[in-house]
Amino acid sequence: MLGFFVADTTDVVQKALDIHKYDEYSMKNIWKNFCTLAAIMGATLKGEDKLTIRTDTDGYKKNIVVNSDANGDIKGYLINTSEEKLLMVLEKEL
Repeated sequence: MLGFFVADTTDVVQKALDIHKYDEYSMKNIWKNFCTLAAIMGATLKGEDKLTIRTDTDGYKKNIVVNSDANGDIKGYLINTSEEKLLMVLEKEL
């Protein structure tokens, strides 16, 4: 059996941007991917099941934590922003 999921998380990402005031780079390149992943994986949960996705890195964002549940609720946090590392990332992309 082969299946696939499609998710439009534009509204979720915009709401997170409005609430948390993260920079645009974080929202477009990091946050959107994790929100989408949590939404898709959360859709496979049943009942009171919950899912947590967490990264620990030495990059621009030290930690990313996203929680999702079977009801489609998503919460996420970007922790320890480093402006110096953001500038290095943006310079590499140019």
